Amino acid sequence: MVPERLSRGLTRSADRLVLVEEGEALELRLERGRSVERLAVLALGSEDEVKRRLPAILKRRGVERAVHDGTIEVTMRLAVSQGMRTVIDLPLIAESNLREVVSFELDRHTPFKPTQAQYTYRILARDAAAKRLTVELTVVPRRVLADAVAAAAALGFDLDRVELASDTEDGTHSGNLLPATAPAPRRGMMRLNYALAAVATVLALVAIYLPIIEAESRAAALTRDFAAVKQSAERTVALRKEIDGERKAARSVIDRRCAAPSLSLPASPPRAPTWWRSWSDRAAFAARVSVRR
Repeated sequence: MVPERLSRGLTRSADRLVLVEEGEALELRLERGRSVERLAVLALGSEDEVKRRLPAILKRRGVERAVHDGTIEVTMRLAVSQGMRTVIDLPLIAESNLREVVSFELDRHTPFKPTQAQYTYRILARDAAAKRLTVELTVVPRRVLADAVAAAAALGFDLDRVELASDTEDGTHSGNLLPATAPAPRRGMMRLNYALAAVATVLALVAIYLPIIEAESRAAALTRDFAAVKQSAERTVALRKEIDGERKAARSVIDRRCAAPSLSLPASPPRAPTWWRSWSDRAAFAARVSVRR
């Protein structure tokens, strides 16, 4: 869903608010196609009074918010006497690069050099058989254009378009005389540009700092893992020392037992004393005599 404010900035009204130059005054009109509604006549030279009256005029017609938001086109229409028109004939092949060709031909067909005037053009006819192009050229001095933009700005308007009024019965006005490379700013689009610039700045900061944050997170995880491994290793070393101590204690006991003196037994039992043998022999002899009797 597109936000309402952004939608208003992108959607232009079919109406046009037109400031028409009328001698020492500007006529304020609301135009839609051929439909024209005259809103007021604004006297030049009394900008303070005009600026005081303008909000009520625009509000009464319901276009004050559209003008403020830049969702309605604001046009300055110059009097015919402020510029000139001429018709030039060009090769048909020039159509593919017409603006540059017209710029080169400007001082041949008008009293102005490209640096002295702003121009616009429209194609009137194409002759495919003769391979010729008929172009209407409209030229306005840059000074006149700058004065028109300044007069509109003094009344609080940012111009989207400056055109030269029609001098023919068909009522076709010229094209936009504002430079294509530097159009007058529109409030709605300016706010949109600021918003896009802010978003781009945030995305750039995210792109810069996100890898740093991820790297710090990985470093913290590695630090935790290293601490856990270190703690486990320390427990393993302590257990190994405890086992080695137990082994040394057991070996010490065994060594002490092996070092104690042992009891040696004779290879054959000792012989009885002589007196014992003599008595024993006599008893055996008496036993044999008694048996014989």
